[in-house]
Amino acid sequence: MLWHYRPRSIDPSEGEPYGMTWPVITIRDWVQAHDKLRVHLGIEEISLCIGGSCGGHQVLEFAYLIPDRIKHMGLLVTSARETAWVIAGHEAQRLAMQADPTLEGNDDHSGLDGMRAARGMALLGYRTIQSYIDTQTDDDDVVNDQKAARYIRHQGENL
Repeated sequence: MLWHYRPRSIDPSEGEPYGMTWPVITIRDWVQAHDKLRVHLGIEEISLCIGGSCGGHQVLEFAYLIPDRIKHMGLLVTSARETAWVIAGHEAQRLAMQADPTLEGNDDHSGLDGMRAARGMALLGYRTIQSYIDTQTDDDDVVNDQKAARYIRHQGENL
């Protein structure tokens, strides 16, 4: 199944899917929406609010917005602020996506090649150099279609 990363909901003012016109949404927006759900469900306090990566950013935002409601936090592979290294990686991924000439289209496959390239770049930051050496080194003198290259392509396809 193809994962649609661009909003396919219909923009009522245009009668077409939002696509690239979707508004910017922040971590705070997500947390405020989740907090409305918490209130709607009648949840008074959160015993353990846990999240990793982007979910960890949401946990920190929850703790900022409703500190009296969060009893414990579980933060995994996250930080209070993105480093310059992470910001640069995200920008490189955006550039890869913008290099795809189909990005501005408004169908389910628009920008897919750029997204695959961006996903491959992202995977380099999720593991250490040593983990790639340990798990993706070929056993013989392969000159084409190396294990590491297949892994990156596979991840982009499965996105």
